[in-house]
Amino acid sequence: MQDTACFQITETDDVSEESWTAKFPWENLKADFEGWNDKIQTIIDTVDHDKCYRWALHYRPPIDNWSTGRTTMLGDSVHATLPYLAQGACMAIKDGAVLTRALNLCDNIPDALQFYQRNRMERTARIVESPTPIALCSTCRAWKLSAPISPRSTKAPTETAGSIPAIH
Repeated sequence: MQDTACFQITETDDVSEESWTAKFPWENLKADFEGWNDKIQTIIDTVDHDKCYRWALHYRPPIDNWSTGRTTMLGDSVHATLPYLAQGACMAIKDGAVLTRALNLCDNIPDALQFYQRNRMERTARIVESPTPIALCSTCRAWKLSAPISPRSTKAPTETAGSIPAIH
């Protein structure tokens, strides 16, 4: 056998522990892909049977307060997302852009951090808490978007009082 770890994405309610080092029985991996293409079966057959792990993906609700005094958080530390199309990284970059603008617009850091939080919290919560932001296709077991997204969309999200236009 080769010294190769094996990775898979499958939908299941059977998650016994949350861990980066939880072993996953090779037999279960093999069963999850029963009936798949012969090349997939060959890959699974050749992995080291003792190096299969389960890294479960979990929903994390956004936290209620991002900033205290002169300290703030951004990105996954306040609104973690499931990994798909760098969604978490994109939101963190937007957080940074809004934070930069808030620091330039406000007279003091605590006010700027609250301004930043007000302008990002609702938007990121809508993304993270959407009933189906991403769905796991149970027939093909591949990640997909639940609805198409147009990169050239002209519709802007609803702005709230005190929000920074064009950065969501």
